[in-house]
Amino acid sequence: MADFDENRREELLTDLERSGQLFPGYKLHRIDGRPVLLGYGGFSTIYEMRETNGSDRGADCPVEAPGVDADCPAETVGADESGRAYAVKVIGMERHVVSAERFRDTCRLQGKLAEQSPYVMRLLDSREVETGDGFPLQLILMEKLTPVLEKDKFRNTKLLKEELQEESGVLQFALQIGQAIQTAHRNRVLHRDIKLENIFWNEKDQVYQLGDFGIARFVETGQAETVVYTDGYGAPEIERHLVDAYNATADIYSFGITLYLLLNGLKFPGSDRYRANAVQYDPEFVFP
Repeated sequence: MADFDENRREELLTDLERSGQLFPGYKLHRIDGRPVLLGYGGFSTIYEMRETNGSDRGADCPVEAPGVDADCPAETVGADESGRAYAVKVIGMERHVVSAERFRDTCRLQGKLAEQSPYVMRLLDSREVETGDGFPLQLILMEKLTPVLEKDKFRNTKLLKEELQEESGVLQFALQIGQAIQTAHRNRVLHRDIKLENIFWNEKDQVYQLGDFGIARFVETGQAETVVYTDGYGAPEIERHLVDAYNATADIYSFGITLYLLLNGLKFPGSDRYRANAVQYDPEFVFP
């Protein structure tokens, strides 16, 4: 999956921390001397961080641009005497980064949406750095939230919130994430990757939050053309290449599949597991 093994990744992060290129006021959280790995994304690795100092700045101060925030100095980002855990998302360990402009735009988009909705994950800071080997990394600092879905290396899945096994819990989830999506669409933003893996539980605020706007797109006309989706979550018009452009209804379909999975034992339509079946996109297929 990656160009570097775990030891090399940890060395790179440690070097960045020693040179002061990580977020001032924070440090990598370590157990037995090793950074705590929280998980992997498509092209990212996520580690736990902790504060090193106190400040007047609250964790709710939103990110405005990578490494730049006139009202909330970077050196005091997210300071909180309660000792809350944070996370740093590191993009580029697989030698894959988005353009600097796209990275900044995506962070601004999510920061703006989080200001308007408590159901969008907040970003605390972001920055781009260069390793000693001369290749770029993109870093995003955020609160450490609890995923709603856990997957192991054998692709076995389980829900980490017991409430989501009951209809009343799914209703709360649907109302909150639905409002997050509504906020995005009101701002002409398509998320384009709504799925269980991108939804989290915020224990402090006791709410579900939609995260990972990495491939989100601001659409002036309300339509996007670039084809991006996750198997099973993608709308039929995208998966089957039926149209040249798509709109907010593609996000709504993905949200519908998300709710379907919660109410059907994490099984995709026409499948007996958390793995999409092509029959789902057959024009004759009728959802159970």
